[in-house]
Amino acid sequence: MATLEPDEAIAPLLCPGERLLAVHRNVVLEPSEPLAGSTVDSCRAGDLYLTSRRLRVQSHPVLCVELEWIEEIVRAGNQLLLTLSDGSGVCIVVPGPRLLRVEISAARASARRANDTENDTEPGQARVEPVASAQVAVPAGGLSPVTDSELVENAADVTLHGPQ
Repeated sequence: MATLEPDEAIAPLLCPGERLLAVHRNVVLEPSEPLAGSTVDSCRAGDLYLTSRRLRVQSHPVLCVELEWIEEIVRAGNQLLLTLSDGSGVCIVVPGPRLLRVEISAARASARRANDTENDTEPGQARVEPVASAQVAVPAGGLSPVTDSELVENAADVTLHGPQ
């Protein structure tokens, strides 16, 4: 997949080696049926950045979904429904949902190949990878606020959505 030149909004937030793959402006992203105690309980609108590692919606608060957490992508009209590995879901309302679905699928496949090559493992073989820069607190519902000084200056503006 071709790499895009990052704009000023995303460039300082990319991790070393992370590449910008696609940008979709003015999308609406909403967790489906937020669980009790979830820190993500409302929809948000903003620009969606697809990187080689994650989906990031520049909204307030920011929402990030790691590509490896995505289990299934289903298109319904102008929406993409993402099922995550913890059983939760996210709905993305975007013009051109088919294009975004293909872009996410290509990014996920590329990330899997890169991880398999880096770790010298067979495709699909389980790996344990340490997370050095993130401190994750897991409240009820499996949605976790994250402090990551490499990604954001104000951790209160970030919600990292992922599996338990």
